[in-house]
Amino acid sequence: MLSNMKQCTISNVTINGAFPKSNGNCAMNIHCNGMVTIKDVTFTEKACAGTRYNGIEIGLSDKTEVPSIINIDNVRFEGSLLNNGILVFGTQDNAVINIRNCYFKKLSNALRFSNHSNAKNVTVNIIDCVVDEWDKNDYAGLIICEDYTSKSKEEGQSNNLYAPEKLIINITNLTHAGKKLTKPEDISTILGSGNDQILYVYGDKEGLVAYDRSRYPTVNIF
Repeated sequence: MLSNMKQCTISNVTINGAFPKSNGNCAMNIHCNGMVTIKDVTFTEKACAGTRYNGIEIGLSDKTEVPSIINIDNVRFEGSLLNNGILVFGTQDNAVINIRNCYFKKLSNALRFSNHSNAKNVTVNIIDCVVDEWDKNDYAGLIICEDYTSKSKEEGQSNNLYAPEKLIINITNLTHAGKKLTKPEDISTILGSGNDQILYVYGDKEGLVAYDRSRYPTVNIF
C-alpha cells in the first residue's frame, strides 16, 4: 500500500506471485492525493490464475487520498481474473484517467469506476486497448460504474454519481474479441443492455440501472 504521496509511480514491474482473494481483493492497492502513474507492468498468467480477484485498486475508502490524474500505460493482464482489472474508487474534481496500450485477457470488467468522492467533470480516456474476453452476463462489459456508498436506492438516485456532468468516457481504438469497437447509430444500445453492453451503471442498493441519459455518463467512441 502506498499513501500520503503527492505522486505515485510504479514502472517496469512483473507481478508473478499468488494473490488469492482470501488474502485480499487485489494485487496492488494505491492511495495518492496527486498523480498516479502505472507503466510497463505485467501481471503474468500465474498472478491472475485461480482465485485472483482484482488487479489494481486506486483510492479505496479514504475520500481525502484520491488522485487528480491517473496514467496507466502498457499494463498487461496475461491471465484470467475473477473480477475486474483496474478499479478507481474515487478522484478529485476535474480528474483525468488515461488508460493506454493495456491488455486484458479475460475478466468481468476492464475498469470499475465508483466515484465515492462524488467528483464532477471526471474524464476517462481509454486508448489503444485490447480485451480478449469479458464475461457474458448482465454484470459484465468494458466498464462498470458501481455505487457502493449510497445507503439506499433513493440516496443512490439522489447522488447520481455518473451523471453526464460528472463523468465523460472517451474510447479510442478498442479491440474486443478480435474486433475493433465501432460506434453504433444509437449509443444507448450498448449502455446497460446486457451481453452487448460496453458500460453499465450498478448500485449496490439499487441493482442494475436501466439506461437513462440523466443517470449515465457521456460515452464517446472513436
